[in-house]
Amino acid sequence: MATALKISARSLHRLLAREGASYFSIAENVRFERAKRLLLAGLSTQEVAEQLAYSDERSFRRAFKRWALSSPALFRQLQKPAS
Repeated sequence: MATALKISARSLHRLLAREGASYFSIAENVRFERAKRLLLAGLSTQEVAEQLAYSDERSFRRAFKRWALSSPALFRQLQKPAS
């Protein structure tokens, strides 16, 4: 990312720290948002895990629970429009 911005990795780290952010936290947020979109699009948790480059479905489910404080299945259920 630093290369794309044409700054050093250290400068990027300092800029993010100044804003109270880190590359890891930003990457995690992007992964979470993408996971939500994929789940709501109907992909299985296995497919979402593969799309997000997790080693296995179980690792993805653990990460999702950490992000959303619920399982992917419960998240999907709660997002369904009321009939």
